[in-house]
Amino acid sequence: DRKGLERAEEFVRTHVQGDDLVLAYALRWVVVLALTDAAGIEAMRQRLCDLLSRWIKTEAGLETAVRGGTAFFPADGSDAQALLAKATTHA
Repeated sequence: DRKGLERAEEFVRTHVQGDDLVLAYALRWVVVLALTDAAGIEAMRQRLCDLLSRWIKTEAGLETAVRGGTAFFPADGSDAQALLAKATTHA
């Protein structure tokens, strides 16, 4: 639901750098836009997936695995739609 996604968005925001952009997208995605390299984004992806899995268990009592993908601008796409499509295929 929308409220749950908004709470997840706020939770993620507390675990990234202040200049990273975090937003809810399409009622099921939390998108993080960060300035980093491939190693940094992979470390962030893994850390956020682990943190979100634990958060969901605490908040909703659900055991779930959170998946996440990555995409880089401009190598993986030149607009948001292309980047989200790339990240989704690698989730």
